[in-house]
Amino acid sequence: MAKKDKKNKKIQLISKIIFIIYLLVSIVTLGMVVYLNILPFKYISILLLIYVIFTLIFGLMVWKSRIKSAIKVFTDIILFILIIIYSACLIYLNKTLNFMDLIKAKDYQIEEYYILVLEQSNYTSINDLNNFQIGIYSGGENYTKALDELDQKIDFKEKQYSNYVKVANALLDKKEEAVMMSASYKTILEEQIEEFKNNVKILETISIKIKNEPATEDIDVTNEPFNIYISGIDIYGDISLVSRSDVNMIATINPVTHEVLLTSIPRDYYVRLHGTTGYKDKLTHAGLYGINMSVTTLEDLFGIDIDYYVRVNFTTLINMVDAIGGIDIYSDKDFTAYTNHACTYV
Repeated sequence: MAKKDKKNKKIQLISKIIFIIYLLVSIVTLGMVVYLNILPFKYISILLLIYVIFTLIFGLMVWKSRIKSAIKVFTDIILFILIIIYSACLIYLNKTLNFMDLIKAKDYQIEEYYILVLEQSNYTSINDLNNFQIGIYSGGENYTKALDELDQKIDFKEKQYSNYVKVANALLDKKEEAVMMSASYKTILEEQIEEFKNNVKILETISIKIKNEPATEDIDVTNEPFNIYISGIDIYGDISLVSRSDVNMIATINPVTHEVLLTSIPRDYYVRLHGTTGYKDKLTHAGLYGINMSVTTLEDLFGIDIDYYVRVNFTTLINMVDAIGGIDIYSDKDFTAYTNHACTYV
């Protein structure tokens, strides 16, 4: 009899340990489901109610000493299976969380400013420009921050120009030994002036962190239609860097009718950038001034509110594909990738 009691106590101890593990794994898993907000509230409520009922039943089976050993063993098997299921869910939920972190927009963006000199010049360091005059086109508060950063590196005099094209010509015509301009203007000038692209080099880069302003306040996405702006920018590296937005799509989602409308806007569509006058510009160039410029420009164009945005560049696209386990491509033809000759298929 003593031997049987000892065996029952051992089974009961094992049952309790399994039940505690079940509780920990299940609570963490359900907590992550709630945190990720991947299910509507009514489904979450039903799921939690079912979970509580079954957990109470399992708890009684485990902790009640008068339950037969055979029933406890059966309960342990069920709990063990549930632990495996919850663990698998937890792994995939964690992958989902990491995936969301990859595409989650930062609350800031980085705008870069360049100190430019002619390619054939002998300047190799920013210190070579100490006490020189530097031509600039002041574009507002961020330029002031960039100038303050430059002032901490060298002593210099600044000469103001009325627009960025005049700044570029002053450098090309050797009226200035060096100029400062944003990466945005440099990119536009390289498209417009071939001589500028081939005869200018970057001597120093100054990075300014700019806080992103939310497009609108949060709305009830379960009951109200909302718009998401999808922006694909044309660079590798940190997603906070500004660049041209070559992909521009608006996803309009109606949670009541369960309908989604995707509107794609051509990158070269000529629009008036938000807050500007005079000539229109390509939509892709709005991205050079940051995500807020793209959002507000499209709001002006369509007369809508954009509630959220998703921003992707080449690097985040690669990371997203990796996050979902990659994409296998099979070809019946031999090939060598044009952009990466190390990537071949024979």
